[in-house]
Amino acid sequence: MRRGRGRLAARFVLRPSRRAPDEAGQRHATWLELFFDLVFVLATAAVVGRLGHRLVPSPTALLAAGGLFVVLQFAWAGQVFYDTRYDPDDTQHRLLVLVAVAGAGALTLGVAGAPHSVLLPVGYLVVRGVLLLLYSGSGRAVTRPAR
Repeated sequence: MRRGRGRLAARFVLRPSRRAPDEAGQRHATWLELFFDLVFVLATAAVVGRLGHRLVPSPTALLAAGGLFVVLQFAWAGQVFYDTRYDPDDTQHRLLVLVAVAGAGALTLGVAGAPHSVLLPVGYLVVRGVLLLLYSGSGRAVTRPAR
């Protein structure tokens, strides 16, 4: 009974598969990674837009924008670090990154309404939850991280 359950669970474990480097041995960003980055550029623009159009923003507006920027950077850097370290290229990873892009979109929409918007924390939790799923599968991966 346990043996069969292990095989079934193994089918759904997320294990990163490696993408072959190009002829020069370089790694290039995929279109999906570039789209993920673009969503975070829009989120950063929304944070800057919160500062208003005054020449010198208030200290509280600067502090709030700085806090939002830190949240965005943690969400973005975690995914970029994973993609750079494991360099995955499989369907499961792409689908999970699309879910993370949706979470990043919610984050972007939630920035305008912060701190009263529920989209900001939900989007952050989605992005970090996807990253948690990706890392939980990579711990059991046979391949070593890219160097």
